[in-house]
Order: sequence, then structure tokens, then C-alpha cells
Amino acid sequence: MPDPLLAAFRDRLRADAGPALWAEIEQTLTDRLDARAGHTDWGLLCEDAGLINLAFREFQLALRDDPGDPVAAFRLAHHYRERGDTARAAALLERLLAADPARPDWLALYVEVLRDDDAEPRARAALDRAVQAGLAPDRAAALRRAASPPPTPTASASRPCSPAARTSTPASGPAPAATAATLDFCSDT
Repeated sequence: MPDPLLAAFRDRLRADAGPALWAEIEQTLTDRLDARAGHTDWGLLCEDAGLINLAFREFQLALRDDPGDPVAAFRLAHHYRERGDTARAAALLERLLAADPARPDWLALYVEVLRDDDAEPRARAALDRAVQAGLAPDRAAALRRAASPPPTPTASASRPCSPAARTSTPASGPAPAATAATLDFCSDT
């Protein structure tokens, strides 16, 4: 059964997003902390409104009420990743992928999280399971490339720069010339 208050907030968000509406949403969510349903939909509304901390809490509450809620788990995995908690993000995604190992959006986020966590062997194993479960081989190949860290640039190691072509650039913002760290670049490419 659709929540009329949620629908009203969605309509208002499209027409008049701003601090007054955000405060009303926050108060409504505070009043319904003990509710045992609807938290996923409220979390999605909060994301749409840019109320990220409230969305995070709503997705946690959704999983409290229904640990098998795939939308809440997936969105919460995104939030954990954005907060740098790759272990929790990976754990949620592993639960999701146990039910559907070839689901592309879950798998893509899982591969990204594992890459960020330097856990490429786990990403490769998940991709192997996904292929066995029906993931298209070309999609698996693209995700395998995404799971690998980007190559380290070695331009200066492969081709020395002539002294005349070498330029120096400050490594960070303005600093006195005598103390500024510099990065060298070859300008004869």
C-alpha cells in the first residue's frame, strides 16, 4: 500500500526542494523511527533530496526490518563504499550475489569495491561464479578489466627525456620557489 505522505513529499520535492522541505522530511523520519515498513522508499526519497545521512539511516532501518531487502542492501553498500567502509560494502554485496551471482549492477559495484580494497583475486572468483551463472562473457571481460588496477605510468622509464625538453611544475598549490616540490614532465612528446 503506497504511503500518501511519502508521495506528497515526492511531489513537493519535484516542485520546491529547499531547507524547509528538508527539515519537514527529517522531522517526519524522526517521528517514524520505530515504524516497521517503508524505510527503503524513504531512503530513496532522501537520496533524491540530497539528504545522504538520512538515506543511510533509512536503509539501515530497512535492513533491520527485512534483512533480505535487495534495494536497501545495494543502496547501503553504495553508502558504505562512499564512506570508505569497503568491508561492510563487500559483505552486503556478497550476500546479494549469493542469491543472484550474475546480477550486473551488484557485480559491478562488488568488483569496484574489491579493486579499491586490493582484493583482485576475490573479484576474479566472483566473476568466474557469475559467468557460470549466466553472465555474458563480454560483460565479464569488461568487469575483469575494471577489477585490475590501472597501469602505473612509466613514460620516463621507457623513454628518457632530453634535458632541453624537461620542464618542472609545482607539485601542489603556491609555495616559495626555493621550497616547492616539483614534478618533472617531458615536453618533447
